[in-house]
Amino acid sequence: MTYIGIDISKKKLNVAFLKDGAYHKLEVLNETPHIQHWIKELAMESVHLVFEATGSYGSKLLYLLHLHGKAFTMINPSQSKGFAQVQKQQNHTDDRDAVLLAQYGERMQPAASVVTTEQWEKLRQTRRTLRQMKKYERMLGNQLHALAQFPYQEPVVKNALEHSLDTIQEEIKLLEANLCALTDEEMNQMASKLVTINGIGPVVARELIVATNGFEHFERAKQVAKFIGLSPTTKTSGTSVRKKGRISRSGDAGLRGALYMAALSAIRWNNACKAIYKRLKDKGKSTKLALIAVAHKLLRQAFAVAKSMKDFDNDYYLKFQRT
Repeated sequence: MTYIGIDISKKKLNVAFLKDGAYHKLEVLNETPHIQHWIKELAMESVHLVFEATGSYGSKLLYLLHLHGKAFTMINPSQSKGFAQVQKQQNHTDDRDAVLLAQYGERMQPAASVVTTEQWEKLRQTRRTLRQMKKYERMLGNQLHALAQFPYQEPVVKNALEHSLDTIQEEIKLLEANLCALTDEEMNQMASKLVTINGIGPVVARELIVATNGFEHFERAKQVAKFIGLSPTTKTSGTSVRKKGRISRSGDAGLRGALYMAALSAIRWNNACKAIYKRLKDKGKSTKLALIAVAHKLLRQAFAVAKSMKDFDNDYYLKFQRT
């Protein structure tokens, strides 16, 4: 197996691979025809390509590799950063980073990444854009509120803000309608089960389904928590290092925020979440820590419901306590 490291930038791909005891390097323009030509010219029969998740700049490469049946792994930038520290790499250039990614593949031999379907990718694009639009909506609303506090208001400024806000709100309606149109019957069925969980509403249910591909590639709830960034971390060493634990925050910040807000409702109406919150508060833990624990519990409940496709039983926790 030959591992090929690829450093992705806006205009080009820096490629590196080990051959005859030395790393060979080349550049490929980050354009579809050039990438396709390079993939077809790969002389090595058994190859595995490794590159960082770089958002839209790597999207063409990802789908063209999938189209041509090439195995690849897309890693988190924090993984390559940690590997670079282990390798004591201090200099960072595009060529050197490509070599580092090739070395990462050789040492770690990572599993191949799974490409999401066209429907899931469209859902994610719509979800990301909808989030940004809602941020703009809040920003424009805040600016109009601030403008209203002045005794004298420039009409041109006010009209511009109001027109922009109206436009954004119309676009939000279109995006929300598109999001509903993209969801199929299976997704709607899963959403209908998730909203039976006390504390989880339609918006959070939709966020969970889109972010996790309907929990398709997860076998355990702990994997989902790690993917989202809700898994707890600890830092202890010997008798002197006792750093305060915190969640990893390595995943979807928007979804974590949505689950945190859902936790505010869950501590009132969800029996298991209510018990967790009370237990932690009785121990003197902070409200924020207790709510994060509740958000983690909600995620575990959502995973169980999505996998079983059964309605949530809010009294299950009480039955379990009595046994």
